Amino acid sequence: MRIEFQHIEDKQKALWYVQKTLENGWSRNALGLQIDNRLYERQATLPKIDNFAERLPAPQSDLARQTLKDPYLFDFLDVGEEAAERELKPP
Repeated sequence: MRIEFQHIEDKQKALWYVQKTLENGWSRNALGLQIDNRLYERQATLPKIDNFAERLPAPQSDLARQTLKDPYLFDFLDVGEEAAERELKPP
């Protein structure tokens, strides 16, 4: 795993990826994919805008948060920010 972390200069960010790797049992390739897809920026740095922790016990609040987070990346589509949804549907 040392190879993936050579280009992460922020120690807090690198430790976050180490923690997530241990939690999820990611392979070396899976970790590299998560780093390339900027998982840290999408999950760790965004403010939490839900009240699950206040309304649900710990296991259920974590499950609710994981269920509702946006896991989809459409970077492979060659469209810009201005693309309309109907442009993404097949003809």
